Amino acid sequence: MAQRKYPDAQPFSLLDTCYDLSSYTTVEVPTMAFHFQGGSDLVLNAANILIAGSGRSQICFAFAGNIKVEDGGCWVVALSPIPFPL
Repeated sequence: MAQRKYPDAQPFSLLDTCYDLSSYTTVEVPTMAFHFQGGSDLVLNAANILIAGSGRSQICFAFAGNIKVEDGGCWVVALSPIPFPL
């Protein structure tokens, strides 16, 4: 999103990569994916990588470093269903 030159917003809680989208009616969200050994990919959509901040126009990437999932952790992984064979 920074490549599109959206203006920065203040950090929200533990999330420090936030943008002020008050001047935009549409935005482009980057594609993100985790690539695993063996060829599996976990493709992430906007709901997996973005969280609304303190106002309707603030959006933050849902990545926070050095915290545990049970404390809020990485919402990308916590909210993504990951199928596995039984």
